[in-house]
Amino acid sequence: MTGTLRYFYSFLFVLVFFPAKAQKTYDRQLWVDYQIAYPFANVYLFDAELNYQNLLSNQNQWRCYGFTPELQRTMSNRIDIILSTPLYYTNQTNNYNTFEFRISPAARYTFTTGGRVESRAVLRYDHRYVKPEDAAGQISNRIRPGIEFLIPINRKTYFEDKQLFAILDTEAFLVMDQNVKERFANLVKARIGLGYRLNYTYRFNIIYQVQQSRQTVDQPFDSQDNILRIRFVMFFNNVKKVLEAD
Repeated sequence: MTGTLRYFYSFLFVLVFFPAKAQKTYDRQLWVDYQIAYPFANVYLFDAELNYQNLLSNQNQWRCYGFTPELQRTMSNRIDIILSTPLYYTNQTNNYNTFEFRISPAARYTFTTGGRVESRAVLRYDHRYVKPEDAAGQISNRIRPGIEFLIPINRKTYFEDKQLFAILDTEAFLVMDQNVKERFANLVKARIGLGYRLNYTYRFNIIYQVQQSRQTVDQPFDSQDNILRIRFVMFFNNVKKVLEAD
């Protein structure tokens, strides 16, 4: 575990402080999320998330409004399967808007169960239909491998109340066929942040996310996006056997 964390810290440091030479632009964004989660039948977890993303830099307008319903099933103490169907409406520029629908199955493997640190690997597949206004829709497919760490700060495990915990994760977005005309279609990201679990029902996250993005497969990563992400999560129907979402 120590070695894995060391590699993650190294990756985050390189991503933030040593951007690629081909990099041309830097921007700042604010993301706000509100999520509700409802576990049931001891092995299922349904959640829904509202999301608002906004470009703060003095550039072309970019705003994104999202809604993501998701269903998780716990297969064992280590394995979960997930299906989500996100919907997005995005103001890509001042005169170009898109609507997007995704079908996103995923699998998550937890390396450590019951220990102090929660470490997980996630593999997600996105089947995307993106429809620009006044233009034909496009279909794009990508895979998203990632790794996550949740580290309690003032408690022994991640599932205790009145606790602070650290959030560390990284994810790559690998387009399998074609990119669509949009920002952030193909990127790698890393996040570091703090979460607070007041009790079973109420949780809060504040996260700094940095990502390198590019518009097409044959171009370099020419944008560094610096994102402040604020999340508010509410859980209902306390069922202990379900692996709680982060």
